[in-house]
Amino acid sequence: MTHFCFLSRYHKRVLYIDIDVHHGDGVEEAFYTTDRVMTCSFHKYGEYFPGTGALGDIGCSKGKKYAVNFPLKDGIDDVAYQSIFKPVCPLFSLSMLILCEIERKFANE
Repeated sequence: MTHFCFLSRYHKRVLYIDIDVHHGDGVEEAFYTTDRVMTCSFHKYGEYFPGTGALGDIGCSKGKKYAVNFPLKDGIDDVAYQSIFKPVCPLFSLSMLILCEIERKFANE
């Protein structure tokens, strides 16, 4: 998080995309009131930790509409995922893109 905050000081428009299964609540909260950083989180939602990142959580003040959440249910396939993921980048005129993903382990591996 510290490196990200440092980078955001030197880039006017940063897009942070989090494709981890958990909501990126810490980064979203850090930039919830600014229009310089757009946070976009694709995450499992419902009865799942941390339980944040509803579709209506969109930022506030100058940051309103700069927090984008895609709460997902179990069973999403690649075609459906691509249909919501691909349109994100063109929405925001950016000078830096940060993509965060965490290695996943599956029960059948």
